[in-house]
Amino acid sequence: MAPATILVVDDTADILELTAAVLEQTGYGVIRCGGSREAVVALSDGHAIDLLVTDIMLPEMDGVELARQARVLRPSIPVLYLTGYARLLTAETCVVLGPILRKPYRVAEFTRRVEELLLPGEDARLVRAVALEMVERFTDALDRANEAKEIARTGGDELSSRAWQDIADAISILQWRD
Repeated sequence: MAPATILVVDDTADILELTAAVLEQTGYGVIRCGGSREAVVALSDGHAIDLLVTDIMLPEMDGVELARQARVLRPSIPVLYLTGYARLLTAETCVVLGPILRKPYRVAEFTRRVEELLLPGEDARLVRAVALEMVERFTDALDRANEAKEIARTGGDELSSRAWQDIADAISILQWRD
């Protein structure tokens, strides 16, 4: 499965490169943008973007407004804010769409936050990948997924039962589209 792609936005070139390098060393794909207008273009161009990491204090359009526009284009995109000016945020600005991490951040804290924000998307990608593979391999993919769900439920494994239900739902959608 392809690694998650993260859109990183910061108007300070050194911080943009440092943040991108940390993410790339962790195994993520990175799209770098030196400003919010450039980021809106990347979000609009159909790039596969799993997370937006943005500085809050950007010229032209701040990171909070960028996140709002990102959510219009991609309603489920998670957002992580970075800022060196947290104490300057107004009450209106603090109505944000994700956690705020203060600069300079600790790499371990930063990567932990990124992993937490990507976890739901990672689960969804895994469910879709399993569903696609099953549809490609088996004409009775939906029956197989439902059977696996029942076996897990009967065995008392509620977590696996829910996972198989998610896979069955994804198979239903894939088969409906065909």
